[in-house]
Amino acid sequence: MYIYEIVEDLSDNISEGIIEKEFELHKNILTEQKIAEILNDSKDIELEKKHVKNLREQAAVLSQIIDHITETNYDYPSRTKHEVYGGYKMAKERQKDIMIDLKSIKVFNLYFRFRNQKTNALNTTAMMIRNSKTNEETILLLPDNTKETYTVERRFYIDIANRLLFNENHPMNPDAQSFLVENLNLLNIHERCTQSLLHEYGHILHWRIFDKLNLINLSDIYEWFHNYGYTKLMNYRSPEFEGASDINKVYLLKESLVEDYRIYLNMLEKSGMFILPNVNTFEGDFRDPTLLFEGVRCMRNMFEDFIKQEKIQSKQSSTSQEPNRIRRGLEIHTKAQESEWYPGKNLMTEDDHQAVIRGLRMKENRVFIELV
Repeated sequence: MYIYEIVEDLSDNISEGIIEKEFELHKNILTEQKIAEILNDSKDIELEKKHVKNLREQAAVLSQIIDHITETNYDYPSRTKHEVYGGYKMAKERQKDIMIDLKSIKVFNLYFRFRNQKTNALNTTAMMIRNSKTNEETILLLPDNTKETYTVERRFYIDIANRLLFNENHPMNPDAQSFLVENLNLLNIHERCTQSLLHEYGHILHWRIFDKLNLINLSDIYEWFHNYGYTKLMNYRSPEFEGASDINKVYLLKESLVEDYRIYLNMLEKSGMFILPNVNTFEGDFRDPTLLFEGVRCMRNMFEDFIKQEKIQSKQSSTSQEPNRIRRGLEIHTKAQESEWYPGKNLMTEDDHQAVIRGLRMKENRVFIELV
């Protein structure tokens, strides 16, 4: 059995737009037939027309993410309404002067994780779906033991910081470590949910900017980041960036940008507190905190001309997920330890960055020729 809910337009009435309904599963697979049953069952429920519409919207979202071979996982505890409402209100409040059409973005509290040929959402706590055909943008909060998640994350980051205090190559400053602990102590059920939502809202914003600038090819996206200096900054902050493939470099740039967006909003609301480190750049940010503030400054320059604009027609369908911070953190820290990395080591030259752009364009041209 499972329940899923829609969180919609909570600014006027915190209970408005909430639906609960149980459905049976057959062998843990949600089929196209089952989705059709969801739609048909709505006629037997005493709901207002608005709520029936919402129920159909739920089924429409499910039809985007579920196919006949989807594997579902119910091992994670569902998020409570208390957690989701609180997280949503806080995320909305922090963006009140940034994104002016939050009501168009629906937030769903899903009661299962899933995996299929299109998406692997078994190891994430939140994801974003963007449909260019319907021009809809949706955020899914996946089930999670949120208290356990932020407790483990807090312990992980503190352990890394303790190790870096005694690192021979550019050690972490004790004051920076104390400041990190102060930030992590701000985490609670609502705050951790807020961080997931802000990460996904950041993805929606960056895709809107890509639409506005007509940035579709990875080479153009990388060049946009490079023109603002974000690629050079990323090379300072990340032990992975210099050795990553060209495609993965673009992924790291996008993920780090939305993390800096999340951190920027936290700093505005919490008097300079970042609350949760940047998932991709924490290794460099811990050792040189000025890099974090430079990342936020650079992000503001990149978003400045767009964050006040109305939503435009979506040009690109996409999905994005919040990375598993422990898994990613172990990968990053291991890479740094093995290479004896420190901020500023293995810097890419201007020629190196231009080579990335040329390499991406060559791949894009080959794909275009194959398609023609």
